[in-house]
Amino acid sequence: MRKEIFQFAIIILAVLTVNCGGGNNRNGETNSDNGKIGVLDFNKTDLHKYEINGWASELKLLGYAAFGKYGSVIQGDLLRGGITVYEFNKSGYETVISKFKYPDEIMEKEIFSYIENKLDSVWKYSESKLYSLSTYGWEGDKMISANTVIGRHKITTTIGYEGDLKKSQISYWGNDLLENYVITKHDGELALEEEHYDKSGKITNKVTREWHNGKLAKYVSNKDSYSIEYNEKNLPIKSIGCSAIMGEITPTYKNDTYYYEYEYDDKDSWIKVYIYEGNDKTPLKIIEREIKYI
Repeated sequence: MRKEIFQFAIIILAVLTVNCGGGNNRNGETNSDNGKIGVLDFNKTDLHKYEINGWASELKLLGYAAFGKYGSVIQGDLLRGGITVYEFNKSGYETVISKFKYPDEIMEKEIFSYIENKLDSVWKYSESKLYSLSTYGWEGDKMISANTVIGRHKITTTIGYEGDLKKSQISYWGNDLLENYVITKHDGELALEEEHYDKSGKITNKVTREWHNGKLAKYVSNKDSYSIEYNEKNLPIKSIGCSAIMGEITPTYKNDTYYYEYEYDDKDSWIKVYIYEGNDKTPLKIIEREIKYI
C-alpha cells in the first residue's frame, strides 16, 4: 500500500508540474458548468489536449491487439481493459472518464467537477468503490493547493509562485514519507527544469524538459529519460523510452522505440492509430476512436 500511495503522489505531482504554470487552467466565462460557451480558449480545453479538432461531447477509445501477416497489419481481439470513454461538458472539459474491463463491466471511473472552469475535485472509483478524492484550490488562474485522500492516507500539496519559479511543498500523512518539495522553473506555461528535495533539503532528483509546439519532446531525469518526435499535425510519430498516446506519456524501458501511423476524420482529428514496436516496426496495437461532435 505504501508503494502505491507514493506512486499516486508522483502522478499528482506530474499533473501539477505541467498544469499549474497556466497551461490547462480551464479559464473562461460560462453561465454554468454545462452552460453556454462564453470567452473560452479552445487550446486550453481537454478536447485540444486529447487531439480533437472541434467541440465534442464524448470520446470512445477501443484498443486492439495487432500482428503482421504477409506484409499487412491485422487487427486482433479487443484488449482486456481496452475500452475507455471520456465525457465532456459544453466548455470542453472532461467530466467523466470510464475504463472498462470488458465491454459491459466498468473497471475504473473518474468524475470531475469544476467551479468557473477551474478544476475543483476528482472522485476516482475502482470497481464501484471510492478509491481516492482530490480537491484543488485556486488563486486567480494559478492552482495553489491540492489535497488527495486515499483510504487513511492524505497527500497535501501547497504551491507558491515567484517569477518563473514554482515551489510545490508535499506533505504525506499516514506513512513515513513526511514531506518533500519540488522547485520548477517555467517558461510561460511550460515547465523546463525541476529539482526534487527530501525533507532534509537534499536534492533527490533533477529533471529537464524540452518542448515542441507545446508538447513534450524530451524528458531527462535521474530515473527516466525519453524523447518524442511529432508530425506536421503535432502528433507523435516516434517515441523512445516511452509510449505517447493522446498526451499521456508512460515511461518504458530505456531503449524501447515505438512508431505511430494515423487515420483521420473530416475534421482532421485522428480516429485510428497503428502502434509499432522496435526499429523493425513490429505491429503492437491498434487504437480506434469514436468522437461524438456537437
